[in-house]
Amino acid sequence: MPQLLLIAAAGALGTLLRYAISQGTRSWNLAGFAWGTLLANALGCLLIGVILGIGKEREILSPGVMRAVTVGFLGALTTFSTFTADTTLLWRADQMMAALGYAVANLVAGFALFYLGGLIGRTI
Repeated sequence: MPQLLLIAAAGALGTLLRYAISQGTRSWNLAGFAWGTLLANALGCLLIGVILGIGKEREILSPGVMRAVTVGFLGALTTFSTFTADTTLLWRADQMMAALGYAVANLVAGFALFYLGGLIGRTI
């Protein structure tokens, strides 16, 4: 039970950060992108790369803390479903290039930042 509470608490913090990012980027209206979702997903990819890099290389974090951070905090921070909905809404609004650009930006940023995070985590 304590593990579930730790994951839930970490998830609540991830949710709050995602909400803050969404609210903070609400006025960014460039190319119709949902910048909050992109930024939350990119940050989550960077952080999971760092955390997994630290965890795999140094074994500093206990398995319970790793689960709380990755499943709880980062699981709540990032969102594939919102990314999919945002992309679909752009597409349905006849903004095909924006939809494709948004999808590519999410995927490229996600993979690049995950890789960078792993490098950072292994050097810490």
